[in-house]
Amino acid sequence: MRVLFVCGGNTCRSPMAVAIMHGLFPAVHAESAGIAPYGSGATADTCWVVSDLYGIDLTAHHPRDVRSVRLSDFDLVVTMEPYIGRELQGTHPSLVQWSVVDPYLQGRQAYEKCACQLEQLIRDLIGTGK
Repeated sequence: MRVLFVCGGNTCRSPMAVAIMHGLFPAVHAESAGIAPYGSGATADTCWVVSDLYGIDLTAHHPRDVRSVRLSDFDLVVTMEPYIGRELQGTHPSLVQWSVVDPYLQGRQAYEKCACQLEQLIRDLIGTGK
């Protein structure tokens, strides 16, 4: 299975989702992108939370634009917010829309809460539901 996670800037939620997916389900190929990517990497809090909770290093992450990705290469495209889903509507037959609050600039507790929400959503997506 190949999954693309899409958020706004590709610095918090979608790279975090990829790291969590890799940690929980290493056989699933996951990538991330943003509809308006910015910065040169994942935020410091994203890197810290993913490293602390999942032991995964995200310091090499580079934000990328969803328009540079061939969506047909993926079995699922998962958006982090409904407005992102509306942006991508009609671009992929298996578009899944989540409502994940953006933790950007909200402190580490918000990032931890986001990671826990993403973990549960990913477990539900893959079917374990734990």
